[in-house]
Amino acid sequence: MQEIEQYLQKGREAMDCGAFSEAVRAFRQAAHKAPDSAEVQGLLGEALVEDGKLAEGIKVLALACKQAPEELD
Repeated sequence: MQEIEQYLQKGREAMDCGAFSEAVRAFRQAAHKAPDSAEVQGLLGEALVEDGKLAEGIKVLALACKQAPEELD
């Protein structure tokens, strides 16, 4: 679990700096470790959209919404 949190922190920091490709990589690593996490999927989807991968980002966000709609903003 600690490893996932490290990926999430790295991804959030990258998003804050506008390094969306780096954020996508970090969130993909987290998603590999926790594929059922709506939080991870939501962050990955947001990073994908910001990185210009709109179709993939929307697909990931839709999956996250199905998994846990009450957990996403």
